[in-house]
Amino acid sequence: MNPLLVRILGTLLAFLLLVEGGLSQSANTGALTGTATDPSGAVLVGVGVTVSNEATGDVRNTTASSIGTFLFPLLPPGVYTVKASKTGFKELVQPHVRVSVTETTRVNL
Repeated sequence: MNPLLVRILGTLLAFLLLVEGGLSQSANTGALTGTATDPSGAVLVGVGVTVSNEATGDVRNTTASSIGTFLFPLLPPGVYTVKASKTGFKELVQPHVRVSVTETTRVNL
């Protein structure tokens, strides 16, 4: 067999094994997304959003985008408290938000 062909096939096999390992890891997580709006329904930019796993205490932070959206990918399944804060607005706390494996939970704030 051609040594170059063996080398290419070996590299391709190694790549496929790495990709498969990465995909199987994400199959054990979920995500949380949403949009931050004010009481009139206008989107809020730059809102600080925090999720806290109620069982483990793990905390993650992000900031709402220029269109008011936020995303927490690759969260372990569990129950979370979601907090949103922005100067000039009252902090919003939404407890007991469930994140399930391979699902994206939507929480609009």
